[in-house]
Amino acid sequence: MEVNDMHIALTALVHLIMESTSGINFLKVWLTIALLGGGAYGLYKVVKVIKRPASRQSASSKARRWHGEQFEQHVVKALQEHDPSATTIVNGLFKRAGAINTYFEIDIILISSKGIFVLELKNWQGYLYGDLKQEHWVIGSLQNNRLLYAKQVYSPVKQNTKHIEDLQALYPFNYVGHVIFSTRTQIGDGTIGVSDFDGFLAQIAGLEDVLDQEDIRHHAQRLSALVQHGREGEHIARIETNRRRYGG
Repeated sequence: MEVNDMHIALTALVHLIMESTSGINFLKVWLTIALLGGGAYGLYKVVKVIKRPASRQSASSKARRWHGEQFEQHVVKALQEHDPSATTIVNGLFKRAGAINTYFEIDIILISSKGIFVLELKNWQGYLYGDLKQEHWVIGSLQNNRLLYAKQVYSPVKQNTKHIEDLQALYPFNYVGHVIFSTRTQIGDGTIGVSDFDGFLAQIAGLEDVLDQEDIRHHAQRLSALVQHGREGEHIARIETNRRRYGG
């Protein structure tokens, strides 16, 4: 290819990329440099710059999802070992009552002799603090009694409370909500409504039996019948849409 032809082709490619990525100033600068001084090699370097963040983000996202799934599997297995007579509904996707196309997902519904528990699992890393009244909590790295790299997160208790309200509208019951954190999370003093897994087991151990085996089977069947089944991609898309809309 002649130099002039290459320049024309590169120019057309730049215009195409500009139209599809308008507003990204650093990309415009790099593409201009590629045209003026780098030719094909410059464009190759630009492509590397463009692709690298997406690749890193994808890997990071996969790692977080893997850690979350591993924690979830650990909790489910431990619950089954702790009480073999109990039933668990994992990652149940439910359609909101009266809604056309809005859904909510519950990490685990535990149906046991102690009652029906709506469990939200969090595998966040860092020091966490919040109270029941706050809509946003704070998580960060605690070093020398100072909280560094702090950021706000939506209250997991309020998130789970919303799930319980939605579930009540579909199938009324006196549900008990609890948020379980992995050992990667350091829960601050005074943070109420959340615990690690051992803390949750200690809490339910002191409760009286309220359901017999027939009750457990009945409620499990009724709740399972409400779970929406579909392709995994549609499931994830619905959940992501509703997390943005409802905060979880």
